Amino acid sequence: MEYLNLFLYLSIIVPLSIVLIASKKKTRTIVSFLMIGLTVAVVCGELNSIIFKSMSYSIDVYSTTFAPMVEELLKMLPIFLYVFIFKPSRQDIIEGSIAVGVGFAIFENAFIFASNAGQMEILTAILRAFGAGMIHVITMLIVGFGISFVYERKNIVLPGSIGLIACAIIYHSIYNYLVCCNHKVLAFLMPTLIFIPAMILFKKISKDIE
Repeated sequence: MEYLNLFLYLSIIVPLSIVLIASKKKTRTIVSFLMIGLTVAVVCGELNSIIFKSMSYSIDVYSTTFAPMVEELLKMLPIFLYVFIFKPSRQDIIEGSIAVGVGFAIFENAFIFASNAGQMEILTAILRAFGAGMIHVITMLIVGFGISFVYERKNIVLPGSIGLIACAIIYHSIYNYLVCCNHKVLAFLMPTLIFIPAMILFKKISKDIE
């Protein structure tokens, strides 16, 4: 379907806009970042399509090299702008990063499921839902934790930010490689084994901040 991405985007973003209007400040911030993640996913989809068509690489090569760079750079941009313009608390930085990752994963999975509904098996869909959902949250957690640490330390802001971007891109690229090689279980386990301790750490940091 030619406008499938637009239809899916509108079906999700419009109800969230209603929540945004009706919510209090704290909820509005989270919903805003969720909507930003959805929007970034749409932009990345279009941008990846344009770049891919202009190159002679196979879809597998593109997915493990250029796609992670495009997606991670665009996902991180709103967080970097948020941090350096509004100077939020560490808790807000991490929560906003998670919300962007969740929003991105929601749209990406919804688009892939809708595009391949007739051919996708249940097990594949489950592994894809959890795997892709966690991978985008983890890469944004890397950014959230990292940028909340480096942005107050002027001497390491630039190298620290470059390191965070590189780490997220490499991690995402490895995940895409496992998916392209049809190692579905490994692709599921890779983010799962990191997601659980990462969320435990996030909860601990949240309590310390409070």
